[in-house]
Amino acid sequence: MKLRIKVINVVLLVLAAILSTTQPVFAKETKITRQDTTITNHLITNGDVTRTFTKNMQVNNATSIEVTNVQELQQALQNASDQDIITLAKNFTVDADFSISKPGDKQVTVEGNGVAIGEYTMTISGQGSKPLILQNLHFTAASQKQAIRILTNIPITLRQMEFIGRTHLQDGGAVLLGVSDAQVTVEQCSFMENSQSMPGYSGAAISATSFRGTLTIVNSLFRNNKNLAVGNASFGGEGGAVCINQALAGAAIQIRDNYFVGNEAVKNVSGNKAKLADGGALAVFNIVNTASLTVEGNTFAHNVAGDDGGAILIQTNDNMSENIMLKNNTFYRNVAQGASNDSYSGGAVQIYANGGLLQGRNALVVFEHNTFAYNQAKRAAGAIGGSGYATNTSGGRYRNNLFVGNVASDPTFANIRQKATTLEDLGGNVGIDNGVAANFQEHTILGNYPTTLTTNHSSKTAGASLSSEIIPTLPIKPEGQADEVTPMIQQVEVDQRNHQRIGIADAGSIEQSWVKYDANGGNYQLQALETSIGDAYYEPDALQDNRIHTYYYISCINQGKTILDGVHDLQIVRDGYQFVGWSKQANDTLGDLVYTPGNRISCLEENITLYAVWQEDQLYDVLYDGNGHTAGEVPVDASGPYAKQNSIHVLAHGDLRKDGYEFVHWNTQKDGSGSSYKANDTLVMDGATTLYAQWKKVDLVEKVDDTIVVDAIDVPVHQQTEQIEQIEKQPPETADSQRVYGWVVLLLVTSTGFITYVKHKKQQ
Repeated sequence: MKLRIKVINVVLLVLAAILSTTQPVFAKETKITRQDTTITNHLITNGDVTRTFTKNMQVNNATSIEVTNVQELQQALQNASDQDIITLAKNFTVDADFSISKPGDKQVTVEGNGVAIGEYTMTISGQGSKPLILQNLHFTAASQKQAIRILTNIPITLRQMEFIGRTHLQDGGAVLLGVSDAQVTVEQCSFMENSQSMPGYSGAAISATSFRGTLTIVNSLFRNNKNLAVGNASFGGEGGAVCINQALAGAAIQIRDNYFVGNEAVKNVSGNKAKLADGGALAVFNIVNTASLTVEGNTFAHNVAGDDGGAILIQTNDNMSENIMLKNNTFYRNVAQGASNDSYSGGAVQIYANGGLLQGRNALVVFEHNTFAYNQAKRAAGAIGGSGYATNTSGGRYRNNLFVGNVASDPTFANIRQKATTLEDLGGNVGIDNGVAANFQEHTILGNYPTTLTTNHSSKTAGASLSSEIIPTLPIKPEGQADEVTPMIQQVEVDQRNHQRIGIADAGSIEQSWVKYDANGGNYQLQALETSIGDAYYEPDALQDNRIHTYYYISCINQGKTILDGVHDLQIVRDGYQFVGWSKQANDTLGDLVYTPGNRISCLEENITLYAVWQEDQLYDVLYDGNGHTAGEVPVDASGPYAKQNSIHVLAHGDLRKDGYEFVHWNTQKDGSGSSYKANDTLVMDGATTLYAQWKKVDLVEKVDDTIVVDAIDVPVHQQTEQIEQIEKQPPETADSQRVYGWVVLLLVTSTGFITYVKHKKQQ
């Protein structure tokens, strides 16, 4: 183990001591008011963005102080009373690194008001057992600058903070816990694009060394934080986002409800120290059995370790049995690149038992209700690797975990490989192997469609309000191999999303509840799913007729659902039958009013199957009525009869005639007061239907004499010819009321000359 002595910035400590003896001098802008109230949903506006704080704080006779620069902040802290709130003004200025200190046993809150600290470093010290709370501050990009250095063991809470783009040459690219007994809570904070790049150091976002204090990280986002260099001895490069180097006696570490995505521990590392590039997101190094580690409710996705533990490295330095717990976590597509070619690499998690050559320690980690999906290791242990030095061994105790789609070069260790120690399968697990390939197919667990992380009925978020994200999880297939696996040991628990687990538990990090709609002889004419996102699932029945016969409406226990309409929502059909409703009994003929479409029900611990209720079709004809016609035949619909709700196309009137009238359209009422239809219009059947012809009277045209008289035409005597000419003028009506479609002029030219006009009728 490499020992390092951390040098404390003496200058900053001396400056803090001097300031603590200085009398307060407030600028003109400083405002001091007394208040006795309860602060709830405190809204802070920064530019165009409004931030909401959901913590409720009881404030009794507290002082609210507004400060405009670092000196005023330091003075306000020195003179603060218990429960005081110090607010940074919108125009608060910082032009250099600075320190703050809380004196005495007083709780003080520094409300950052959305102020950006810029490229500077804040060093925190103080006294007393009551906390110093810092909230709503932004630390923006800076080269070789940590954002916060905590050099005190007073309780410190960092809430609604953003740390973006900080780079540092040593531990803690963003936040350093600089004393071994620090008590720090990180709540609703965002750490993005931070890095550290000096060999021998770790933790690009948060780092602590020789730690015996308390560290609680909750509802925070760690995205794209990176260690860029490995060590030059036995440590350095671990924990792409968070690293605890030596968790000593008394250390209590809780990592709960966070989202770790895209973090890296020296990706693509090479050289003889490549074995140090472990724990792509989190590393806890040399933890002892009088310390505790709880990792619960988190999602680790797309993290990469250059060597082992694509998401997490847990290195023990003692016999361990009960004090390390991983519960209700999702591990998705993490990668251990295996630069040192270890056979126990752990695509998601590596446990490594440290100890003497012949010490023979055994370290066990409890894994309960975790999902490991599509993680990858170079050689073996695509999900979890249990390794150790020499005679020291490590492994897990497993209950209700799900392993699916994990990849390693040895398929018999695609999910787990443990060194020597017996794997403890406590029941309810799906996919355990450890040398014997798991006997299942991926689609029986996740379904036939591409599956990825989704919000999946969760409202739990990670990160400061401006950059917060829903913590995603992975849906499972209803009635698949991971659904309802084993009875619960405890009566009531919660899953990763904080939804209840009751009755028979699902394997993995989520507990789903569903309503199954069984078409009961019919089928659903729905478009094929493109991906499974956890709200509905259906697939064609390849063994029957390749149609959809079941539809799962997915929810959570005790979460309300609306009963779906079979026709409008699910497009249910059955030849010769009409959909009536739903029932829990497959042979019902009336339907259960409790499950009337539109009603709300609560999904209980037992999943519900509802069967479609059908009534055999009554068939109806469509009749056509000439409604006083005088000629022609009434149309006959030879395709009928039809069931209710069937759609038909209305026929044309054909040769149907009525003297002195012309046909207009059909109508469902004889007097034309019903619904009108033209030829080829769509009519939806609602019972027996008669369509009546509707007629419009035609006005007669007045008779006129259309005789044309021509007396004579002069032509030369010697010329004789015959010519037929078509006249284009619109012809008049003739005396016998027969329409003339043209006039033929027969021109016979003689010495005297005359013209005869002859009517030419259209050929029938």
